[in-house]
Amino acid sequence: MTRVGIAMFFGLALMRTAAADVCVALDETRDTLSPEDRRAVLISLGQAFSKAGAQVTNQNCTTTYTVYNVKLGESITVYVTGPTGNREARASKLDELPLVYEQIAHSLVTGEAMGSGGGSIDRTNATNDQMAPRRAASDNLKFIRLGFGAVTGHKTTTGPAFGIGYRYELDRMGIEVSGFNFITASSEIMTSSGTRTSSGAVTGDIVRLSAFWYQNPLGNDTTFIGGGIGYGLNATCDETQCYSGSGIEGHIIGGYEMLRSSTIRMFGELDITLPFYKSGVTDFFNGTSTAQRYVPSVSLMVGLGWGHSNTVAVVNR
Repeated sequence: MTRVGIAMFFGLALMRTAAADVCVALDETRDTLSPEDRRAVLISLGQAFSKAGAQVTNQNCTTTYTVYNVKLGESITVYVTGPTGNREARASKLDELPLVYEQIAHSLVTGEAMGSGGGSIDRTNATNDQMAPRRAASDNLKFIRLGFGAVTGHKTTTGPAFGIGYRYELDRMGIEVSGFNFITASSEIMTSSGTRTSSGAVTGDIVRLSAFWYQNPLGNDTTFIGGGIGYGLNATCDETQCYSGSGIEGHIIGGYEMLRSSTIRMFGELDITLPFYKSGVTDFFNGTSTAQRYVPSVSLMVGLGWGHSNTVAVVNR
């Protein structure tokens, strides 16, 4: 037998020896289950380690895993400690303890993480809480906003701004889907010859996705900052010609939101729109752009939102 073969033989022998010397023990000073349930715990945990590939003998142990269970109401929190680490999991009722033990044993034996990201959970041992996980509910708000905006480029024009959308809010952050966020601007100027001339602009995004970060997440009122990206268009005209364009637009957003403890919201926000494209004068005969302008815009708006309280999402289990 070669040296490599001998090394592999002894390695496998050591692995078998380590696997054969696994013991499970109950920490009775911390465990809060009844004596009958404690006996069942040791049997169930031993079977779980055996299923995970460890041969449990409970004799001449070199590897010992210690378990205790803390029961509060119907739920039971399981703590297992051993040479490969510590694990903690929750069973919503006593009948789920074998399922939780299987997950913990698999995690300790293989070294994989607990939770759905690892391999400890499968279709045979998922608990009720894992199949229907508890989540912090969001506030779902429909809103409208109105205000005033300015469009710049060659000349700056001002006019009303408006938009509609849907916002999902947690304590710390919010996500918004909105559309038809437009500024319609116009202005009149006096030329050197004493005649009046007008210029106008329409700009905005057809659809936008934004995210916000609330500075005082648990307060009734809070400032917020955020950003967004959307698909928009613009058209500006002066006394000589018109420019138009469309494409992706970025947004820098800041504001102040009120009445967060109720089912309605009031907010004011400043929105700076920065297109990722330029608008041009198109020659319709050859399809080329003869001139180009960069047309950013800014708006200051007041919004009103309404929706359902997150308390309706609380479920009795």
